[in-house]
Amino acid sequence: MTALCLLLFLCLVDHGPLNAQSDYRVGWETSMKKVFIKGNRGGFQGSFNFPVEISLAKNEYESFQLVVIGNKNLTGVRVVASDLSDNKGNKISAQNIKVSPVGYVEIKPEYLKPAQSQDIVGWWPDPILEFMEAVDIKQGDIQPFWVRVYVPKGAIAGTYNGKLTIRANNSGSKEIDIKVNVWDFNLPDKPSMTTAMHLNEREEIGGIYNVETGSAMYEQLIRKTYNFLMDYRIGPDVLYGKIGDIVYVGQLAQTRWLKRINLGYIEARAYSTESEFQEALESFISWLKNSRIPVFRKLGLMKYAYIYCFDEHITHPWAKAAVQRLQQEFPDIPLMTTGDLQDHPEYLDEYSGIDIWVRWQLPSLTSWISTVEEARRRGKEVWWYISVGGNKPNWNLENKLIETRLIAGAINAKYHPDGFLYWKLNNWVKVDPPNDHPIASGPYTDWKPLSGRSDDRNYFGDGILFYPGLDGPIPSIRLENFRDGMEDYEYYVLLGKLANANTTAGADLLSQAEEALQVNSAVVEDMSHYTTNPQILYQEREKVAKLILRLSEGVQLPPEEDDNPPAPPTGIKVVQ
Repeated sequence: MTALCLLLFLCLVDHGPLNAQSDYRVGWETSMKKVFIKGNRGGFQGSFNFPVEISLAKNEYESFQLVVIGNKNLTGVRVVASDLSDNKGNKISAQNIKVSPVGYVEIKPEYLKPAQSQDIVGWWPDPILEFMEAVDIKQGDIQPFWVRVYVPKGAIAGTYNGKLTIRANNSGSKEIDIKVNVWDFNLPDKPSMTTAMHLNEREEIGGIYNVETGSAMYEQLIRKTYNFLMDYRIGPDVLYGKIGDIVYVGQLAQTRWLKRINLGYIEARAYSTESEFQEALESFISWLKNSRIPVFRKLGLMKYAYIYCFDEHITHPWAKAAVQRLQQEFPDIPLMTTGDLQDHPEYLDEYSGIDIWVRWQLPSLTSWISTVEEARRRGKEVWWYISVGGNKPNWNLENKLIETRLIAGAINAKYHPDGFLYWKLNNWVKVDPPNDHPIASGPYTDWKPLSGRSDDRNYFGDGILFYPGLDGPIPSIRLENFRDGMEDYEYYVLLGKLANANTTAGADLLSQAEEALQVNSAVVEDMSHYTTNPQILYQEREKVAKLILRLSEGVQLPPEEDDNPPAPPTGIKVVQ
């Protein structure tokens, strides 16, 4: 053997493509647990057993994390998906499978207040780096790839199998098997749960991309963001002001869907004197009557409109008269505010002009029921919201990832609110220290995750559910779980509709459906007791899915409605 041949042989043995087995390991984790790149906080707790198996309906997304653990420095690691096929020759195209590396943001010691524990310092998984096809993995790092599977409406139900191939520039490839069970029912395009989640356009989107309001690039980014949010079952909305491209929102209402859209916002705290506020209020009313409402009417958006007012300060001394004034001028437009009806039922009388009450967190189920029933008897809606704070459940970086899915899914199904509000989706620039550019690389990003604060602590991830990528919005793993929860909620809505519509079902089957609609206490008992085990949630999903399939036999539900004045989901009852 010549010296050159010997050298080539040694390269193949020690560093070449035949060494994938020793160069890296491959495991997987559910979409509801965080994978820490440095192996801290308990190390990798996922599985090395394959295939990965997931189950979902048609027109639904479901995800898992493929995890690559580097035994050496790896370059250009990427994951490629095959088509999915069943044993009858039916296929789901690989185009419906998106695989992207998960990125990390760093909580630094200097971001903490003196009383805060140093335990949360370090790298936290959150942005999904969809603009990156491949990523380098350091020796010892535990790198997840987010694998998102979508099943189109026209797919044939059944069990499909496919493969994911892991490749690296300086190592060999590995194939792992995946199994996808498709249930024979569709989820609706339009979400059943109404949301009002604030998108800051000019300061955050325009600021982070350094583009001028009104420019072609700005318009492109805004429209891309609207569609991006709708893909995640969040309607485009602006709470503290007015939405920018209202004409495009009108188009989306025709071509996609819409639930609610804010006409405008009025508050009192910004004014020093009552006379200043009264002047601002009259100016606001004039603007609505002469400018905003005519545009909404022309675009056919008035059926979705509401006015947001007095955010977290409905008890301000000037608020009561202002609410009466707004109701007098706009009797057919719902007024929305944040206020605690649970502890103050007298608000229903004192602020009778408020049509949508939004409560911070949720109380005990029993007290919530009495509040909701009285409010709905008067034709009101009762929503809820979460915000900055150490309360649970929440979706700060420090919280369990499964909490995000429970908030949007099982908790909503158990408490039956009319809607969900969130104070901000993209708190990027208006933070300290601020971010001044999109995320452009990974997996270790330079993003500063500090986004909320109180007197004694700072919060991370609050007010941020998606990030700016190189050419537009990219999701977080929390946003993925939010959509998964919204889809979980659709299972309960569909089950309720079928239970009402099926006139031939036996008493035992209907009893099982009614029990499922109350939401298993093993999943959510109350706002302080809920599961952190993904398998328990998966088991409950499967139980509800099987009930849907049994009740759907011989039942034809009416098609999705085009118009959607918010109302309690059909078939879901407030259970004592």
